[in-house]
Amino acid sequence: MNAESFAIPEYEIDLAPGIWSPTKRCINPDTVKRVFKECNYSCVVCGLCTTPEMPRDAHGRPIAFKRNEAGALEPTGRRLTIDHIVPKRLRSTNRYPNLLVMCCFCNNKKADMLPRVWLKTLRVELQVSLLDKVIEAEMYHVLVSERDNAFHNL
Repeated sequence: MNAESFAIPEYEIDLAPGIWSPTKRCINPDTVKRVFKECNYSCVVCGLCTTPEMPRDAHGRPIAFKRNEAGALEPTGRRLTIDHIVPKRLRSTNRYPNLLVMCCFCNNKKADMLPRVWLKTLRVELQVSLLDKVIEAEMYHVLVSERDNAFHNL
């Protein structure tokens, strides 16, 4: 067993730069950094943020901060997580185009909704680039699913 990680029956926790994943597969640490950088180290829904150094809690998950009236960062008690745009239950991937940063509260509200359903429930507008990414991730998933189904029906 790697000294940097340990297993819990249903989870694998990577204590190095990775992030926990209930599917026993860690998301590539370089992908995690890329997703956080693209999302400006903040939740794409409510805007809670972290810093590029990403301070972490005891389980290795990034801690979320909010800005006070003076502009200083204050810890919120929430954590930032990586969310799959197309849910894992639909056999989506851990690859970059399917990932966004959300705080644990917004991620739990999204649950495993399909992207088009989730977008209808939002009370805030996403940036156009993130909206495009959500739509692109769903379209990619549909194309891959159709390809796989066609292959299995041969």
